[in-house]
Amino acid sequence: MAARKVRCAIAGTVLEVHKSPGEAVAAGEAVLTLECMKMEIPIEAPAAGTIIRIEVQIGDTVAKDQLVFAFED
Repeated sequence: MAARKVRCAIAGTVLEVHKSPGEAVAAGEAVLTLECMKMEIPIEAPAAGTIIRIEVQIGDTVAKDQLVFAFED
């Protein structure tokens, strides 16, 4: 299976990382949370699968369209 890459739709700061590589994730489940303009925004898995890699850490500044994690269906 090919890896699916997830990019951020907005810029922000990584507040929390909820999943690690190798963990299962459900469709719509938050993988990480960004803080943007004092709002907490979950970045969710678009489909169920297994996390392959997380590209950011807590405290990182993320740009719009930046790759944040990859998973396999």
